[in-house]
Amino acid sequence: MQDAVILANCIYDMKSTALDDVAEALQDFKDQRFSHVLGQYNASKINAKILYGQVKSPLVPCFERCSMIVLFWQDFSPSLSLCS
Repeated sequence: MQDAVILANCIYDMKSTALDDVAEALQDFKDQRFSHVLGQYNASKINAKILYGQVKSPLVPCFERCSMIVLFWQDFSPSLSLCS
């Protein structure tokens, strides 16, 4: 949902429909969203590996693999312990 709103704002702020302005709007969108999307992608990849037993997570040492869905925050910290 955030992507759609930010993209709409970038398109709305375009000066004209010239190719350079479209490219500038898309670059602005990428600058605003890329780091957030990359963080969510990496969290999803780690969660899938844990869920399907490819790795054991340092976040959930006191739970059996696949017994729970691990929620990852945008500011993921490997030193965070859920069982302390």
